[in-house]
Amino acid sequence: MDNLKERRKHQRYIAKDGVLAFHGGKVAQLINIGMGGLCFRYVRPDGTDNLGDQADSFAKIDIVSGRDDLFLNEVPVKRVADYRTALIDLDQNETARNYLCLRFGALTTAQLFHLQLFILVNAYGVTPKYHYA
Repeated sequence: MDNLKERRKHQRYIAKDGVLAFHGGKVAQLINIGMGGLCFRYVRPDGTDNLGDQADSFAKIDIVSGRDDLFLNEVPVKRVADYRTALIDLDQNETARNYLCLRFGALTTAQLFHLQLFILVNAYGVTPKYHYA
């Protein structure tokens, strides 16, 4: 554990099924969320537009839960990490899972309130605080 370094200022919670992030007409599944940011997973056919390639241009995203009427609209974000897993062959259609982690920008008081409520309703458990340096 000597090579581990604390990088998050806020605890992250596991997102419940059905929580999605939207940006530029693209949809992604939320993996975890906290007061400081979020991480989501998306699958794309090999060779098509990679959502992560556009990550530096991310200014705002929308986060929606399919289970209730809660949503976060135009949340300011900045890319922290973007990585891709190995290719998976699903019926000879190669796909890759991509993970994009974003840090929240300056949130209004209303956005902070709605984010806290959103996490309370749409997340559970705790993700590990430590990441490899």
